[in-house]
Amino acid sequence: MLKKFFLIVLFLAFAIGAEAAPFAFGPFPCASGGTVMLTGDWNQATGALTATFTKSVCQEGGLTASGQTQASGTLILTTPITGNINITYSLTETDTDGSNSRTTSCTGDFAGAFSLVTLVIQGGGTKTCTDTGTTSLPDFVVIGP
Repeated sequence: MLKKFFLIVLFLAFAIGAEAAPFAFGPFPCASGGTVMLTGDWNQATGALTATFTKSVCQEGGLTASGQTQASGTLILTTPITGNINITYSLTETDTDGSNSRTTSCTGDFAGAFSLVTLVIQGGGTKTCTDTGTTSLPDFVVIGP
């Protein structure tokens, strides 16, 4: 999920193509109700990047998820279609399945290179997560660099 989030941010940043451009995309519907939205800023001259991915009562796979992933760092172009990303992130999300709920909180970092030709982000990082509560269904969110 997190790599997909970064890839979405990359595509949006390139689509904007302007210095210090704020962006807001969504809200978009989730499969069975609720919404997701992406907002942030990217300064092409300095590479400064901030982004927030928000789930609002997003219903998929039998779970309802609400929460945010926030990221900040740099996205530097090395060519018009390749570059490097270096960010820190935090995530807080609550998943519910009826009367059960689980809250996941994570912090971490990610550094890597990307190509819009191959649609690949290569790199790695660290993460620390805690879960409180439980749900009867498998994890809805795959978290990690």
